[in-house]
Amino acid sequence: MSAPPPGAARPASAFAPFGNRAFRLLWTANVLSNTGGWMATTGAAWEMTSLTQEPIFVALLSAAGTLPMFLFCFFAGVLADRFDRRRYIIVCQVWMMGVAAALAVLAFFGQLDHWSLLGLIPTDRTHDSSAHRRLVMDAILCGVASRSVQALQQASTMAS
Repeated sequence: MSAPPPGAARPASAFAPFGNRAFRLLWTANVLSNTGGWMATTGAAWEMTSLTQEPIFVALLSAAGTLPMFLFCFFAGVLADRFDRRRYIIVCQVWMMGVAAALAVLAFFGQLDHWSLLGLIPTDRTHDSSAHRRLVMDAILCGVASRSVQALQQASTMAS
């Protein structure tokens, strides 16, 4: 292997995106949000097994979590482009917090059943993820975009 010619630009480090404060904050929020989402998914599946002995409901819960993304991702992308992304993500996060609170209240009062779990779980990440992906590109420097996207993808898979 030969040495690079003198004066050639060195490739950007894998950690170069972390030099950008906005990216660091977004990456940290992404890790925390994904971890919470995975905990909610696991908890919902576990709760479903305690609510009913029918295995089909655990499968329906999984399908209900992915079906809205399949059906509404285009619409969510349009909304993410039409409105201020920061505010849009905040609204989505508040909505997800409300869904989690509704599930907690139902469980606390013993009113949570398999149908309410199936009805509330699908309402969480469709709109948020479309705006979030676009915000990543807005928050980072153009020269380190590919490294930043790789780091965010690794953060998403790191906690799983």
